[in-house]
Amino acid sequence: MTPTDDEIDGIKAYIPRLRIARWPKGFKPVPIKKYDGQTNPREWLQLYSMVIRSAGGVSYVMANYLPVCLDPAVQIWLTSLPEESITSWGDLNTKIKESFQATCNRLGNHFDLTRIKQKTDEPLRDYMKRFCAKKTEIPNVPDQQIIAAFQGGIRSDDLVCEISQRNHNLKLTVPECFEITDKFTSGESALDDIRGKGKEKRSDKPESSKKDKKRKPDNVILLKFSRIAGFIAPLKERKIQLGAQLQELLEE
Repeated sequence: MTPTDDEIDGIKAYIPRLRIARWPKGFKPVPIKKYDGQTNPREWLQLYSMVIRSAGGVSYVMANYLPVCLDPAVQIWLTSLPEESITSWGDLNTKIKESFQATCNRLGNHFDLTRIKQKTDEPLRDYMKRFCAKKTEIPNVPDQQIIAAFQGGIRSDDLVCEISQRNHNLKLTVPECFEITDKFTSGESALDDIRGKGKEKRSDKPESSKKDKKRKPDNVILLKFSRIAGFIAPLKERKIQLGAQLQELLEE
């Protein structure tokens, strides 16, 4: 049976046979993020294939539904390919990988992890969060390389030694390493709290109480004052007497 115009209407880069789109009954694939050419095409195509197959689609369905899942820039690339240059879904797969593998964002490696360093005065827990966030962006890095990179960024010599001791046989896993770090961090926090409370107790004392230690007791001060007053009073009385005598001499 000769295909109708509706059956062959589609991407001109496909050969006529590939343009025939007989959609499965109830075809409704799960929505996925449109491919923009910035991510790894191999990984995206794997996800796309699984989504279409799970909805009952086969290779020619994958080819014809693909433009719906492409970003406008990638759609332009597809429609600008030479006419009837794509012979199969496998052929299209290969062309997508060849065209976008070089332009996609580079996947990181374990050397990127070694660039994550704990900053001065940065809490250890914050450093661990930054390191873990970067680690999730880099797949397929062996545990020992991750642990070595993590240790290299730690500022605490005590924690570095503790991890090294636990990893003496090179069998420590990344989750175990982070568990050690978490416990170490909790211990540091508890110690800081104790130190902080000690400082608060010392600082709670009013400034006047610190001066009171140097100040003599009130009874001692009063005693000294009374002695001085007792010494001054006779002097004043004697001065008055001398003044009176001087006045008498002047009057004679």
